[in-house]
Amino acid sequence: MSLTSLNGSRFSRLCALFGTVMLFAGGTGFANQILPTSYSTYSASWGWNGPSQSAAYFDYVTVGTNGSTTLSSPPSGYYVPDWTGSVELATKNYDQYSAASQAMYLGWSNHADPTITFNFGQAVNIQSFSLSADNYPGPGVGTPGSVTLQVLDSTGNPITGDSAESALDWHVVNSDGSIQSTADSSNTSANHFAQIDGFDLAVGSGDAVRVTLTHSAEWTLLNQMNFNGEIVPTIDPIAAAPVPSGVWGGAALMAALGLLRARRSKSATA
Repeated sequence: MSLTSLNGSRFSRLCALFGTVMLFAGGTGFANQILPTSYSTYSASWGWNGPSQSAAYFDYVTVGTNGSTTLSSPPSGYYVPDWTGSVELATKNYDQYSAASQAMYLGWSNHADPTITFNFGQAVNIQSFSLSADNYPGPGVGTPGSVTLQVLDSTGNPITGDSAESALDWHVVNSDGSIQSTADSSNTSANHFAQIDGFDLAVGSGDAVRVTLTHSAEWTLLNQMNFNGEIVPTIDPIAAAPVPSGVWGGAALMAALGLLRARRSKSATA
């Protein structure tokens, strides 16, 4: 069908539609949870489940998508969280879980600050980070004092300037899974939650993010670790070629002409 065979009403609608699509074709990104494809770390206790399992095993673990694990030589039956997926938020401390023969925490001793390296398999912008940890000073368990996120290049070297460091304000996790609004690190009978916001770490598709936590006690026991931000879309270099300014002006003009034509058509038939 040729353009001249279109009646006024249809032509008006097409002009308006084309102009609108061209003007709003940019798209918008939204901050959501970003799931890693894998993470690696050492652990000194392999899924802390009570004092009887506090022997130091400095083994290395790699956890891949869907929770598949590769461990160097850990003791059997230990809990390893699947931080590439969804991990239930703990609502009790490790001792309460241990009494019920359950494990919800992965632990490190204070021989070295806990370090976990995450891979995302694609380019992402990380805008916030949250984690939950046990706080039970009696046997020497405490929430970390601060966290540092450092972007690593494909060879594992830190990228200068691509890091974020913050102290942590801990909020008690209630028994129903809700989180108290006021920070309180004095409660020693529950899991605690902390979140840091307001940064923008650019992570390339071949990069990784190293998370380092500072011990505040003999043991650090972690339950959840979550990243939020945006996935950077893959750009087709041909599609990304700059559009001449005249095209955008033409799109706006066509949208205006289409709306004007539609109004005139309605006036003529009234």
